[in-house]
Amino acid sequence: MKKVGITQRQLPVTSTGEVRFALDERWSHVLWAYGILAVPLPNVPSLALSTAKELHLDGIILSGGGDLANYGGDCPNRDETERLLLSWAIEAKMPLLGVCRGMELIADTMGCSLVRTEGHVGAVNSIEGPLMTGSVTCYHDWAVNDLSASLVGLAWAGTVLEALATPDGRVLGVMWHPEREWPNNPSATELVRHHFGAA
Repeated sequence: MKKVGITQRQLPVTSTGEVRFALDERWSHVLWAYGILAVPLPNVPSLALSTAKELHLDGIILSGGGDLANYGGDCPNRDETERLLLSWAIEAKMPLLGVCRGMELIADTMGCSLVRTEGHVGAVNSIEGPLMTGSVTCYHDWAVNDLSASLVGLAWAGTVLEALATPDGRVLGVMWHPEREWPNNPSATELVRHHFGAA
């Protein structure tokens, strides 16, 4: 079984000073269905990377939820963790999937800018492109403004970019949530199995 590390949201600090991480349980279900064991990673850069290396992970998922710190988000340590994992995955030639916020982080790290967009929060959008043609429900209010030379576009909803990748395809980003589309929208979730070469 493939082992794929997945990053997590960071919840507000509790009254007792606890810092808690969270992950939609649907990720465990959809990954298990595709023959992948989900390995949650903490928003602690060195620990997340050490865990990934020690467990010899087969891939990384940068999960969704929240904004990047330089676009108003409140979790810079998550950004730092995910940028480190992205760099490691590229160096190791390992598949990495960025979901929603994760795609935004890929784009931002690789020289793109983001702009506010409307009509993509809780909205069903028609997607077209070489990665996928069909409908997905989106939950984002940021969009990639321009593509750097290190990325290629793979799907659009009108003029809004909804998927991108590095030219070799190892780093893939999508603006919809496969875990929320599973199991009712296979065309929006099968990319997870294909990307990680799972059963």
